[in-house]
Amino acid sequence: MLRPATATLAIVVSVTAPSVAQQSAQPAPPRLFRHVALARDTVWLGEPLGALVRYARTPSDSIVTVPLGEFGGADAIQVRRRPDGTVYSVLFLYGALHDMEQLRDEYIADLGAPADSATDSVAGVVRRSWVWQDEDTAFQLVAFSAPLDGAVGGALMLDRRRRAPQLCRPHGSAKLPPSLAVAACSP
Repeated sequence: MLRPATATLAIVVSVTAPSVAQQSAQPAPPRLFRHVALARDTVWLGEPLGALVRYARTPSDSIVTVPLGEFGGADAIQVRRRPDGTVYSVLFLYGALHDMEQLRDEYIADLGAPADSATDSVAGVVRRSWVWQDEDTAFQLVAFSAPLDGAVGGALMLDRRRRAPQLCRPHGSAKLPPSLAVAACSP
């Protein structure tokens, strides 16, 4: 007489507890973004400007204003280049229709808590700023309590790998609003 075969299935579960060093280590902060995706190009910190150089008045211009239609989100974008042509900062300007509190909350959700924040006054308008940074990049968001120089805020993405040149003097039509000049010039 044939007996039905009996099979035994063993399930082995292995659980590894984290080491004491892993338990006490803080989670690594997210890496900051180093690029801006545009309609027809991408601008990278520390890299040559690429196809957007066509918007410079001369090939050696240190400040290049990205034309409307190439980007979304901000009302204006200015790219700043070192003398060797590499991008060292990208400045985003936001007009009155932007909710800077919401924008700040979105950056906190994406980047974590800022490394630093400050509140001061510029021409009688309250200026609040938040800074995120890692070893390669600094990112600063600035919000004004009332429009200042036509903007309610701005953001600056800065390459920290090499010191940025001091180029905040007036430069034709690409002049930096005085309210943001200190942030944009600080390496």
